[in-house]
Amino acid sequence: MSQQILEYAKPTSVMPTKSVWMLIVGVTLVWTMVGWEGYKSFADWNASYDTHCTGMASMTQTMRGQIELFKIQHADHPPAEGSLAIVLLGKTGPADTASCAADGTLGPYFQSFPTNLRNSWSAVGNAPGRGIGWVYRVTGNKYEFFATDETGMKILPY
Repeated sequence: MSQQILEYAKPTSVMPTKSVWMLIVGVTLVWTMVGWEGYKSFADWNASYDTHCTGMASMTQTMRGQIELFKIQHADHPPAEGSLAIVLLGKTGPADTASCAADGTLGPYFQSFPTNLRNSWSAVGNAPGRGIGWVYRVTGNKYEFFATDETGMKILPY
């Protein structure tokens, strides 16, 4: 009887059956599809993020360019801190750096104040903070202009 048990316990074939092969092929296909979809999702996100970064860098440079134009037209004086949006959206005279003038001949430099693409805020402050899309600081005739991140709490390196 012990010989009979041993004979029945012997493997009859080393090769997997057809159903095992089908299972392996099916699982491999599913992994491949999931992996491809995951890759496509990451690639789409990465391309979107790169476009966003390029757009933000371009927008920040455009803003700086308009501030430089303002300076050229206003005897090398940038817009006053706290008045950036006001003077860039209105008409000013050569001596107006903090307010608009009814008889102004310079400007407007923008039709509407740009919104930060990273956080959708257009508010300007002299320091990062919640709800701040742009940081603008003036010292004498020098200025700094930066975009903020998604939280508004950090300055972006553009």
